[in-house]
Amino acid sequence: MYVWFTVGIEFGYIILVIIPNKVGLKSKL
Repeated sequence: MYVWFTVGIEFGYIILVIIPNKVGLKSKL
């Protein structure tokens, strides 16, 4: 259970970091 909780945090962090970066790149283009 704790493992899934950690994976969820890492996955959420990746989404919060990568998606804004992709949006930022599209905005610059």
